[in-house]
Amino acid sequence: RAQCNLAWCYEYGKGVPQDLGESYRLYRKAAEQGDARGLFCVARCFDYGRGVTQNSTEAVAWYQKAADAGSAAAMCNLGVCYERGEGVERDLSRAVSLYRQAAEAGNAAGQCNLGFLYESGEGVEQSWEEAVRWYRAAAEQDYPRALCNLAWCYEHSKGVEQDYPEAARLYLRAAEQDYPRGQLCMGFCCERGRGVPLDPSAAADWYRKAAEQEDEDAQCCLGFLYESGQGVEQSWEEAVRWYRAAAE
Repeated sequence: RAQCNLAWCYEYGKGVPQDLGESYRLYRKAAEQGDARGLFCVARCFDYGRGVTQNSTEAVAWYQKAADAGSAAAMCNLGVCYERGEGVERDLSRAVSLYRQAAEAGNAAGQCNLGFLYESGEGVEQSWEEAVRWYRAAAEQDYPRALCNLAWCYEHSKGVEQDYPEAARLYLRAAEQDYPRGQLCMGFCCERGRGVPLDPSAAADWYRKAAEQEDEDAQCCLGFLYESGQGVEQSWEEAVRWYRAAAE
């Protein structure tokens, strides 16, 4: 456990200079003792090329070892590999099985991913009710992507009765975690008065937060507010600036 904790410090430069190579070396030492977290972190290093050369096939092999050791996070990430066909042949049924294992172990990302497959009908029979069920489970853990997905269901009456105030409440919970999609959607709510009072100024504030995180939809929306002078002082220069950012 200390090897993993020290590795994390090196990975993120906490108390020591950042050193991804040293981080990988320490995670590997923990993994070679069969530690589930160490196995998962080694897999993640290969998956994202942190401290080692990126290698999807190696990532899959280490995720499998970590999943076998009981890591729910590894089950989820291995599911992503099977869903996308990264490092392994694409297999949606296997992805569903892994997401379900992770979801039933309480992993929020696994719950959200399983919900999305039910929404899209990939690998399972399409079911908005099941999508909502799993989005809700992850949302109860304050997982921002699930909060937004569940909010969208309430906004568009998918698997639940339409409820704009509940949608806005969920988007806000995601936005307050600095999650760009949540900020974008709160901007929509404020601009249109959907579930919250009509407030173009608040819409501009939310769009700006997401735009500054390079969300292209928010950049475009903020550009439009500057073009039309809604919630901000009208400015063609600012409109062009944000339209250009989105266009790029």
